[in-house]
Amino acid sequence: MAAAGPLGTLVEDATCSVCLEFYEDPVITECGHNFCHTCITQCWESTDPPPQCPQCRADCSLENLRPNRQLRNMVEQVKKMQAERALEKHKCEKHDEKLKVFCKEDQRAICTVCSFSADHRSHTMVPIEEAALEYKGELQDWLTLLRKEADGFLESKGKEEAKYRTMRNMLEKERLKTVEDFEKLRHSLKEQEESMHRRLEEMNRKITEAENSNITKLSNQICSLNALINEVEMKSEHPAEELLEDIRSILRRCENVTFQRPEKCLAVDKGDSGYPLKPWLLTHVR
Repeated sequence: MAAAGPLGTLVEDATCSVCLEFYEDPVITECGHNFCHTCITQCWESTDPPPQCPQCRADCSLENLRPNRQLRNMVEQVKKMQAERALEKHKCEKHDEKLKVFCKEDQRAICTVCSFSADHRSHTMVPIEEAALEYKGELQDWLTLLRKEADGFLESKGKEEAKYRTMRNMLEKERLKTVEDFEKLRHSLKEQEESMHRRLEEMNRKITEAENSNITKLSNQICSLNALINEVEMKSEHPAEELLEDIRSILRRCENVTFQRPEKCLAVDKGDSGYPLKPWLLTHVR
């Protein structure tokens, strides 16, 4: 969506970093970053509290979001400027004719006069609408694959969150049992009680590290995938001339989508204390 020059800079300033589109109902967070109201609320709905800024990871609050009216007005002006620029772009600069033919070798739209020139005479030409229909079908195929991938990550994220909740519940029960047992043997087992508490805190730290790493990766990958899906959807709805502009670039990005699956948690030893922990917890906490 960005263009070179001053207009390109304005377009970047008017673009949401989550959906990569112009801001819709822009709001500003406590840390000073701007997002579409829908984008930031959807991001926060998919993460555990407290919500964090997608850009700087600062803790934020939904109640403290403020509308950014000045940014909204600027976005409207940029849209108007870009629309005026688009009207000029869809004409041949050399012949001032409407772009009606797509040159497959050069991968760009040209006018009828250009198609008969020496530069294009031997090239394969198709009507611009036909070329757009062909690439639109390819984009739709990618959309199907990308959406399926996104659904898979959402499912994985849900399972990961449920797994860590179960771990924490079991860890809390184990902590309470530890306190109760060592209270009865306070005088004779003081050393073992302290050692066990240290182990539990270390296990809690490892669970937190694994949780933060895996859930953050999944959230970032889902946001990136949703942003690409939104871009492909918008590209599919553009008029033929705009759809064909830089089509290979977006297709290459679709082809190069790669994601990392969550790392598995491995078992831990009982350690020196010898105090029995539940086998399930030992299997799932590294």
